[in-house]
Amino acid sequence: MMQRAFVLMLVVVAGASLGAQVSFDRILRSQSEPQNWLTYSGNLQGHRHSPLTQVTTANVRDLELAWAFQALSLEKFEATPIALDGVLYTVQPPNDVVAIDGASGRTFWTYTYRASPQARPCCGRVNRGLAILGDSLFMGTIDGRLVALDAKSGRELWNVGVAGARAEAGYTFTVAPLIVKDKIIAGPAGGDFGVRGFIAAFDPKSGKELWRFNTIPAPGEKGHDTWAGESWKVGGSAIWTTGSYDPELNLTYWGTGNPGPDFSGDQRAGDNLYSNSVVALDPDTGAMKWHFQFTPHDIFDYDSTQVPVLADIEYQGRMRKVILWANRNGFWYVLDCVSGEFLSGKPFAKVTWTTGLDAKGRPQNVVNTTADGTRVYPHLAGATNWYSPSYSPRTGLFYVPSWQDGSAIFANRPAEYVEGRSFLGTFPVGTELSINGTQSNRRLPSGGHGAVLALDPTTGEKKWEFTMSDVTDAGILTTASDLLFSGGREGFFYALDARTGQLLWKAPVAGIIQAAPMSLGSTADNTSPLRRGIRSMPTHFDSKVDRRSFVNAAGLAGIAALGSAVPAAAAELSAAEKANVDLVTAFCASWSTRDMTKITPFLASDSVYRMSETTPPVVGPAGVRERLDSWMESSQQIEFKILETFAKGPMVINHRIDRFVSTTRPLTWEGVGVFFVKDGKIKEWFDYTIRVERPPDRK
Repeated sequence: MMQRAFVLMLVVVAGASLGAQVSFDRILRSQSEPQNWLTYSGNLQGHRHSPLTQVTTANVRDLELAWAFQALSLEKFEATPIALDGVLYTVQPPNDVVAIDGASGRTFWTYTYRASPQARPCCGRVNRGLAILGDSLFMGTIDGRLVALDAKSGRELWNVGVAGARAEAGYTFTVAPLIVKDKIIAGPAGGDFGVRGFIAAFDPKSGKELWRFNTIPAPGEKGHDTWAGESWKVGGSAIWTTGSYDPELNLTYWGTGNPGPDFSGDQRAGDNLYSNSVVALDPDTGAMKWHFQFTPHDIFDYDSTQVPVLADIEYQGRMRKVILWANRNGFWYVLDCVSGEFLSGKPFAKVTWTTGLDAKGRPQNVVNTTADGTRVYPHLAGATNWYSPSYSPRTGLFYVPSWQDGSAIFANRPAEYVEGRSFLGTFPVGTELSINGTQSNRRLPSGGHGAVLALDPTTGEKKWEFTMSDVTDAGILTTASDLLFSGGREGFFYALDARTGQLLWKAPVAGIIQAAPMSLGSTADNTSPLRRGIRSMPTHFDSKVDRRSFVNAAGLAGIAALGSAVPAAAAELSAAEKANVDLVTAFCASWSTRDMTKITPFLASDSVYRMSETTPPVVGPAGVRERLDSWMESSQQIEFKILETFAKGPMVINHRIDRFVSTTRPLTWEGVGVFFVKDGKIKEWFDYTIRVERPPDRK
């Protein structure tokens, strides 16, 4: 079965550069860089909302396929790419990292990881993404390790095993790490194998563990009395969805998984803290400030592994910092970020496992399943799952991918723990819905279906519902132009009006959409040869520049990009970019003189000039002098003229005309020069030919 995950991307640069530094301050202020996607949910608050506006409700219907990347993997894609200065960094499952040109789909480099054969992830050999800090990318692996890579080259910087996370015991890292300040934060999956879950922080320079919060308390720790006997040692409460961070409160929020065994509660009497909870941790120390448990003593596999969505809203007459949380158990919650206080909780799907929540959010009259089995709503996959929700500050609405009207028969029978084997109990039966991604074209409404819901956090009301014929495993992206992008098992990727839920556009993709969209912005313009003419560049850089927006689809067949003609506003140059333009302009003027005393001051001592993919690079001023001497013997300069210049960060691109006489014939060369500036010197540059005019030989 083909499975695909979609990513909305809006192209930003004329040439992708593999070299920018990503500070935590940049991640913290990611909304000021709408062209990039620097963390799993787009920002640290978990919004998955793009500030970009080029694709609108009026022109979204023009989206079309632009490029495709063929993956060498038979696993489903669940990863959200990191996007930085036109480069996408993503994970080809299970743990191969790929750097891709976001404009053309060309692969820059691939890092191949060979996992231990002892690895045993419960639900597919998958990964949900990377984190980036400085020049380094960070990834967890399915065999319980953390890896750091050089973002420029894909070179492995370090590869460390996480203490106690033994692959043969079921520990596996599928979560996209979260960067908070100078720490990498992540935790292992494996709750269905009876692991003991934890959240830990690691040093980006070495991978050394800095602190650990165990999601199941040990003897003597608060909450340990919520586990009977020795059950805490194999109690699960794993981590497999990325958390969020509030910089004002200096708290990071993470959702925890189900207790084990999943469906047999008699072996672990008590509430089983901190399973099925959100925990608020101090990112500097790992100390817990508060927790809220959504489903105490869970026997339905209702993991609380959803993205915590943080928002500042007016609630009951005053501004409050809140967490919005649509839970697998069928309720969606509004909690206070500061204290964890329960503010509201309402069902968003059919719920029969409880009659409702009390004033503090605790479920009442919970169903006790029997050995013969009891039918319960929602299904074991829940009313939602790990699929990313979205929050739009423009509409003030919370958008949730959901499963509606799904149920299963749950039975309570004993389970035996054996290390490395599934520790579930009796798996539920009596359902038409598959927890694994398989398509069905015969599902009746009574058998359950998928829906995107728009929920109002201030009132608890459902504003609208977009109903599907099949269920969904896809996340949601909203944009500042009031669009919503998502997909599902039907095999369509679609756009809705975020205010009304109206379907505006959809495209068949011949497979299941299994991940969440993200965005990459564009400041390109196709009205000039500079911005429409680049097709391929030598060595590291490969780009296709025009006025397009892209939708990128990652799945069994790879990654595909969809695009449409979308005008983009011209970007104002920063002071540094203007200085780079001036430097390159002056250098080009000196180049036309062919006088090395004028050319040398602009070049770094180790500068590299790449003429083509087949010609060896010219290194340093000495190499340039040798090349110029050769040219002067065979040609004479007539005219050198810059028609247009474009800049982005350290990169400067100009469109030039160069007329000269070579041997006995005059030639006109028109092309593009691409320059990279560092510390006030030209570090690297190359040319791309648009056209060459050669008069015919005279005989």
